[in-house]
Amino acid sequence: MAAEQANLRSAQAGGRADELARLAGDLRAAEAQRDLLQRQQDALARLVPEHAATPDELEKNRAALERAKADVEHLRKAREQFEQQAGLDRERLGFSLGHWQAQVEDLQEKVNSARVTAPQSGVLFSLPVRERDFVHTGDLLADLADLRNVRVRAFVDEPELGGLAVGQPVEVTWDALPDRTWTGRTEAVPQQVVARGSRNVGELLCSISNTGMELKPNTTVNIRIQLDERKNVLSVPRAAVEVSGGGRYVYVVAGNRLQRKEIKVGIANDTQFEIVGGVNESDTVALPGDVPLQDGMAVRVAPQQ
Repeated sequence: MAAEQANLRSAQAGGRADELARLAGDLRAAEAQRDLLQRQQDALARLVPEHAATPDELEKNRAALERAKADVEHLRKAREQFEQQAGLDRERLGFSLGHWQAQVEDLQEKVNSARVTAPQSGVLFSLPVRERDFVHTGDLLADLADLRNVRVRAFVDEPELGGLAVGQPVEVTWDALPDRTWTGRTEAVPQQVVARGSRNVGELLCSISNTGMELKPNTTVNIRIQLDERKNVLSVPRAAVEVSGGGRYVYVVAGNRLQRKEIKVGIANDTQFEIVGGVNESDTVALPGDVPLQDGMAVRVAPQQ
């Protein structure tokens, strides 16, 4: 390619400098010789009638002048052909240079393909290949990640998918470090339900802060998702709520007897229901014990310990 570039520069400058200089010098010398013979021819033409020169001298000079004119014409055509050829060479060398450039780029790409560079900095946690292994384009060479922020893939059962949304707080625990909890938020909610063993689940992605880099890739963890949150609300224990006929009920202490009341609930967690209607903050709600609760049952409120 370097040789073609040099030839192209020469063609763009009008051809080889030494050849062009030789042609130009020869043409100037021929033109000077022609002009000299022309002046001599004019002088002899004046001297012959005065018998100061012979017709033979005039004829010899005329013949030399014709040869000089022919030399000038020949050199002019040679220069024109040289310049025309330089133009053709520019076009040919332009195409040739493009071909060589493509070959150089292809070879450089092959060289670069053996020099593997990670797209970003991070922690190398898997290296399945070894030196001198033969690999194909697209083969996995290494697993690299910024482990300060990790992604957790959670499989949520189908009945629980309705409350999921992007940005919900999550807590992650790992049996290997039971005293540690990691926090994050939901990142991508499931778009479809798939079979996973005997369960129908949706795949939920969560972004988790792992600043200490204690969570390791490809581990199995437990995840708790906070679907909703209410502050300063009235709540009752789940154990106090009775479900019957599509309604929910609690037993409120009225005097020394129980009164069954229907309630309306809001959000819930593993231990409590939010109460949005049916009982007041001042009401005392009975918890079931060894004896099933019934409407109108006589009770005695135990003193708080």
